[in-house]
Amino acid sequence: MGAAGSSPRCSEASRSATAAAPRRLSCAPRAVSRSRATARSTSPIPGTTACARSIPRPGACAPWRATARAPTAATGAPPRRRSWPTRTGSPSTARGTSISPTRAAPTCAAWTAPASSRRPSGPASPGTAATADGDLYLGDGIGRIRRVERATGRIHAFAGTGIRGYRGDGGPALEARMTQPFALAFGPDGALYFTDVGNHAVRRVDTAGRITTVVGDGSAGASPDGTPAPAARLRSPRGVAVDRAGRLFVSDTENHRVLAVRRDGAIATVAGTGEGGEGADGAARACLLNRPHNLALFGPDCLLVSDHNNNRIRAVKLEAW
Repeated sequence: MGAAGSSPRCSEASRSATAAAPRRLSCAPRAVSRSRATARSTSPIPGTTACARSIPRPGACAPWRATARAPTAATGAPPRRRSWPTRTGSPSTARGTSISPTRAAPTCAAWTAPASSRRPSGPASPGTAATADGDLYLGDGIGRIRRVERATGRIHAFAGTGIRGYRGDGGPALEARMTQPFALAFGPDGALYFTDVGNHAVRRVDTAGRITTVVGDGSAGASPDGTPAPAARLRSPRGVAVDRAGRLFVSDTENHRVLAVRRDGAIATVAGTGEGGEGADGAARACLLNRPHNLALFGPDCLLVSDHNNNRIRAVKLEAW
């Protein structure tokens, strides 16, 4: 997936760091073979330039390779703040190479955490999202989303009754029923989007506390590109991301693809063919995914996909639309 020219290479900055400290990676120039072809696509939807097993930095496609086992979540960089808590334990390892740079990336870094911190107790749901003021929202994996107030540490019900089901669109989110809220993401308007796995849908709670379904009709299936989002059929979606422009991306997990909602309100494939498998990097819509889970935006033009059954994180370069 590379291009000619020089590109950043990630290497360990220090081998003497202790396991308790974050392990940082530094970037250094490295030549990339001209023999590698850059795959492009003519899709009107972003995401068909490249599908990689790596993480490009904003403004560059500098990958970050790491050992993974059935990853369910991916996340972008958090907002800048003076310090972030660190955990101690056995560090994971990461090694980098370089592909398709557009300009030099100044630095790249990786943080490690012990295995015990990676597996939550209770229902299997990695769904968390945070607001700018630090409040944390999390799905319980059954039928409710809760808010943890940063200032007091108190937990408040935000959406759902705790009873599984599918109802409540147009009404108060606290009275709605859902089945396994899994991934959560805030939009630029302050609305919370989440995947309702058991109802094969993506739903939205606005700032007034009203809930609606934005993608999916509540039935399992696989709708073709061009289907209006509310009428489209998904199969157990487990990932959602919203960029600053309000573009919505969804992991259609059991259909082995990642979708976007176009400006006209219809769905379109960003990555994956609809068949599960493992394949080489290249044009994103020709890449094979295997049960993609969480999504995260990394910079202005990169979508990270946790390719669950292939045990890796994929990076999709987004195009303007």
